[in-house]
Amino acid sequence: MSKRRIVKLPAFNGVNAGQRATLTLPVGARKYHSLIVQYKDGTANQATTEAALKTLRVLVNGKSQREILVSQLNAREAYLGRTFQAGTVLMPFSENTARTWQGEELLGWGTFNVSTLTAEIDIDAAAVAPALTAYAEIEDSTEPLGGIVKWRRNSFQTAGAGVLAIRDLPRDPREAYQRFHIFTASATEVQLKADSDVIVETISRDLLAKHYSRRPQKTIMQAGVLTLDLVASTQVTDFLPMLRTDNRLVQDFPLEVTVSGASNFDIITEVFGPAL
Repeated sequence: MSKRRIVKLPAFNGVNAGQRATLTLPVGARKYHSLIVQYKDGTANQATTEAALKTLRVLVNGKSQREILVSQLNAREAYLGRTFQAGTVLMPFSENTARTWQGEELLGWGTFNVSTLTAEIDIDAAAVAPALTAYAEIEDSTEPLGGIVKWRRNSFQTAGAGVLAIRDLPRDPREAYQRFHIFTASATEVQLKADSDVIVETISRDLLAKHYSRRPQKTIMQAGVLTLDLVASTQVTDFLPMLRTDNRLVQDFPLEVTVSGASNFDIITEVFGPAL
């Protein structure tokens, strides 16, 4: 097994206020475990970094595999117990919270069969003299890109208090769900079902959090974010597949979010499966 190491990546293009900066990552005999972007000189606090850097995307062969606001990415990392480092944005590919080394290695992004791997960051128009430097945690490997965790960002709105029932979540037989991050302070309860089975709901998730020492869904640190975690056990085998054990596709897959009032918000889904 080769050793992981940190390498500096090529320079971003288009690093200007109000622009979309792009970075082409080297591919081939290289497996990526994380992407690390340093803003300015690496001393900016979290509020300054999130004000300047907006949407972050990662594309494979020109197709977006991940899309998330930098502020949402930082909230996700805080949920997993990783604190913000000054002027730094970290996007993990492999899962260093997995319980076994095989689980940690599984989700790294091999690029031996990849033509292009690209990162994009939208820079706010009010950013002053923005500067970006990129690094990656990699290992030498001829692994092809297999199953990866994709992040899908969708926006929703509610006119008032009640239950938002989302019934059009993708049900690809090749995919399995890992987490849902609901970015609104109005969310008070959440329930996920697969056909007639209740997979997880707020109360059971909070109990699991206590059992597995994972942060509860609603804490002061996570104000405005409710996370539904299907892998609180930190075992990747707990992903929720869309193909049942009898090889039937899940037919009904509703996510019901109870909100206390009118709200416009994003939901980020983490889904394991082949690249798009």
